[in-house]
Amino acid sequence: MNKKRILILANGRLDSYKAYTQNFLSIAKTAKKKGISVTLTGLTRSNISFLNDFADKEIVIRKSLWGIIILQVRNLIELLSKEYDIVIFGSMYTWMFPIYYFILKINKNKEIIYYMQDPVPETYLLMNVKVNKSMLNALFYNFAIICEKSICSIADIILLPGNGYLNIINQRNNLDNKTILFSYNTWGIQKHIDRPISTDVIYNVKDKFNINEKSPIILYSGKIQRWIRGLEMQLRVLKKIVEIYPNALFIITGTGESEWIKEYMEELQITQNVLLTGNVTDVELKVIYEVSDIMIFPKVDYLLPTKFFEALLINVIPIVWYKSEDMVKILGDMAITYEGSDESLSETLKNVIKNINRYRTEINDLSSKVKQYHKISEKSFIEAVTMNGDYQ
Repeated sequence: MNKKRILILANGRLDSYKAYTQNFLSIAKTAKKKGISVTLTGLTRSNISFLNDFADKEIVIRKSLWGIIILQVRNLIELLSKEYDIVIFGSMYTWMFPIYYFILKINKNKEIIYYMQDPVPETYLLMNVKVNKSMLNALFYNFAIICEKSICSIADIILLPGNGYLNIINQRNNLDNKTILFSYNTWGIQKHIDRPISTDVIYNVKDKFNINEKSPIILYSGKIQRWIRGLEMQLRVLKKIVEIYPNALFIITGTGESEWIKEYMEELQITQNVLLTGNVTDVELKVIYEVSDIMIFPKVDYLLPTKFFEALLINVIPIVWYKSEDMVKILGDMAITYEGSDESLSETLKNVIKNINRYRTEINDLSSKVKQYHKISEKSFIEAVTMNGDYQ
């Protein structure tokens, strides 16, 4: 009996630490464990020898504009020349899917899985919020919807990171005959579970970044980027907080628009209350999480990121936008929300700091929920790659 064969067209770089990469590698590993032959395609900037643990065959191109084009050609050749039982498309392929659509329409003897890690039309608008070309934005937005409709119409299974994502695509696509599975962005939690941190390591990391006994500590972990991630609002609110709590510390991990962030900190006169760590290792990030008190999430209603689950697991208090459906639902009665303005966030943050010990105790009770959502994701991956829901 021939082995099942699966082709996984992954989002972005396969050597990235980001959640969407880890999710695709987890799908590949799940398939291999089930005895399925895995072909994994994607981009890279470094050594890919580690991919042997995840795939029987890799089609990996160095990331560049030409690299993206070459990868599409290689993917099309692979799809036309080999017989696959299952093909998984990441949401990055939404833009190119009309090309794949006609190939799959002609040769639809395989299961199609759409792993929609972002609603592409909404994400396009979010990423281009400051582009002063409304007609161009409308054109690309409408084209993205057409592409999304084409992939949703032919997909057998749609994998989603949360109900917020489902609500968005359900408004413009007929999903009645589709299998909807949820894969939450919990894959980053494993590095926190598998790596207990010693007292000496905590001391060394705190010493390296000069994290003293300042309190409260507010954490922003991710790309330093204007307009999109709510960073400006958080820094403006920090200016108000330090007037009451002069020892407050705002830690920003990651890189990006470093010159802008330094200028903005100076403009707000909060430089002494902000720590820019740059890129950090997994161990350093875990220590930073463990010494932090609060994490604030931006105004995106469908958002349910890895960092939210990491915060709950390590007992960092999340403050979320009141319209962030999934995060509010998971937090339940313990949800700490703001309404979107600087004033609302400032008042919420002051209240949390004032009652920080009580909130820490309440959030600690939610850490077990993270593992529950991770198990749901594992089962979804098994059901997707086996096509029969066999969880054994």
